[in-house]
Amino acid sequence: MPIYNYGLNWDYSGEAWGRRGRSEPVWFGLQIGIYALYKNKKLVYVGKSGSGKKPNIASRLANHHRNMAGKWNRFSWFGFIQSATEKCKLGATQHH
Repeated sequence: MPIYNYGLNWDYSGEAWGRRGRSEPVWFGLQIGIYALYKNKKLVYVGKSGSGKKPNIASRLANHHRNMAGKWNRFSWFGFIQSATEKCKLGATQHH
């Protein structure tokens, strides 16, 4: 499956989700694909979304936030959905 959209090294704090510098808001919550969790710059977990009861990346991250609390603080994501919809606006990178 090709990767159409991605976000690199995003802070999980939630405050920065959906913003890329001063550009338009970005929401990737409905995106399916693969993601990587990091504690600072160290890779701690790689996962996939797209199946199960909560198949999107945002749901998977929320689950890991509960189950792996304190073990990670940043993430990257790679999405398989090609076109953005009003509910799923996609972006490339979050700048910090």
